[in-house]
Amino acid sequence: MGFPELLFIIGLVLTFMGIAVFFIAIAKWALSIPPGHDRSVGVVFLGPIPVVFAGRNAKLALALTAIVIFAFLAIFLMAVLGVLWP
Repeated sequence: MGFPELLFIIGLVLTFMGIAVFFIAIAKWALSIPPGHDRSVGVVFLGPIPVVFAGRNAKLALALTAIVIFAFLAIFLMAVLGVLWP
């Protein structure tokens, strides 16, 4: 195994460790909310960037998550179809 392959494996391991730390932090935050306080959280991954929505209403978090997904899909389709640049 050469040096490039070693760097690739290290990069993959660090990426998965970062994702695991992110999910652990979200779970710890969600479990620390006292009972009786309703909270909702939405997470959308745009490539390596997590977008987190938090709110008191589950419908609001769902709507914000859907808006972000559809906006990203629209930008992606415009880029693929050549609308954004020639």
